[in-house]
Amino acid sequence: MVSEDDARERSIAYPALMWSMPIFGFAQQVDGRWRILRLTADEPQHARDGLASHFRKLHSELPEIDEHATERAAYEAAYELLDWESLDELTVNGLHYRIIRAQPFIRMGPDGPEPPRPTDPDPYPPGKAERAALPIDGFVIDPTVGTGLTDGLVRMEMISGYLTSEVVSENVRADSRRALTTHPNVVLLPICYTIGGYVDGGWRPRTAAMYRRHRRHGTQVSSLWATWRLTGTPPSRRLWRRTNAPAQRTSRHVPTTSRCRACRAG
Repeated sequence: MVSEDDARERSIAYPALMWSMPIFGFAQQVDGRWRILRLTADEPQHARDGLASHFRKLHSELPEIDEHATERAAYEAAYELLDWESLDELTVNGLHYRIIRAQPFIRMGPDGPEPPRPTDPDPYPPGKAERAALPIDGFVIDPTVGTGLTDGLVRMEMISGYLTSEVVSENVRADSRRALTTHPNVVLLPICYTIGGYVDGGWRPRTAAMYRRHRRHGTQVSSLWATWRLTGTPPSRRLWRRTNAPAQRTSRHVPTTSRCRACRAG
């Protein structure tokens, strides 16, 4: 397959896998599998607030008639509970919901982070990507689904991967090691994208990772910042940190002193 050849070529050109900050969302259990409803939050509480909004939406969509009174009451109780308590699991109207965590990664090479691949889906013209449905919404987490050879090798590499950098606390490193036992399976989610900027000898994401390729046009959002240093093979890792500064708008017409790139994240 062309996409498999593309993946092999990129694994050679961008051989180093690097962790980024986790993202959070919420999922619903269906027939023993978990279906992702949303995965866009940079903190667990943002995901809980999103789940509360989801319950509000379900509540508002049910007609105010006696037939749906019990369901409406359950959704109302759920979102009111999430307004006051930090809960990570709820069962509402017979369905199980959970706040979930995903660990994005990027590929790095001698020239920086991996850009989008030629075989990545990209059906919309510039400025029109907002029309696209998010590929992560409704995605079913199934570790038994087969993958191509290259993705299979990535999964094998990530199965034993955990945080080792001393720039994070021992508690964080211990949680990362513990997850190898509590959640040993690896599932590759749909690809997301961000804008990276080359600043002071290192690469920094200029926007948060999102599940659309319109990041090449730039969006003013609260950003996650990191430094992807190019100091050998593999490049050194730096801890991502939150910032309240808005991302700078970028386009093809960027100053020569500010090198930007649309980046691909797993």
